[in-house]
Amino acid sequence: MDFEDSGAYTCEASNGVGLAKSYSINLEVLAKPRFITEPEIQTAAEGEEVSFECKADGFPAPEIKWIHNGKPIREAEDNPDRIVTPEKITIRNLRKTDTGNYGCNSTYDLG
Repeated sequence: MDFEDSGAYTCEASNGVGLAKSYSINLEVLAKPRFITEPEIQTAAEGEEVSFECKADGFPAPEIKWIHNGKPIREAEDNPDRIVTPEKITIRNLRKTDTGNYGCNSTYDLG
């Protein structure tokens, strides 16, 4: 089964006498998330800027969750120079405390 199989299907029954009967059903094909863009290793000096991108697709659309040193990014030390969006982290004016492992998880309601 593939995404192209999604859509409305109709079954119609007729024996030539009276009105034909029909029944319609809608099929949605679910797909596990897959990464389109993964974060790449970055090396930069203090004061510079770096960006990490993470994009995924699937059905239903997955949610990207950023992590820093194995924990959710929201638990990382607060940094007004760190801009986090669903598909990108940008860190301006780098500091030593920004050093670490950044990553992303792609999840959706089905697992």
